[in-house]
Amino acid sequence: MSVAWESWRHGGRLVWRLNGALYGEKLPFLFRLIHLDRALGRVGATRPRMVLALAAEVNALLALPLIRRL
Repeated sequence: MSVAWESWRHGGRLVWRLNGALYGEKLPFLFRLIHLDRALGRVGATRPRMVLALAAEVNALLALPLIRRL
C-alpha cells in the first residue's frame, strides 16, 4: 500500500517508487486497482486493504488449476 500511496501523492502513475527508489518487483495491476478505488472517492485505510484481500483471493483462484495439475 505504501507504493500506491506514494505514487498517488506524487502523481506518478507509470513509475512506481517506494521511499523514493524505483520499485519494479510487483506488477502494477494491484496498484492500479488501489488508484481506481481512490479515484472513485473512497480514501481511507480499510478500502485499500479490502482491494488487497480481493486481489489475493483472485490470485489464489487463478493458481488453483496449476496447483491441481502439479
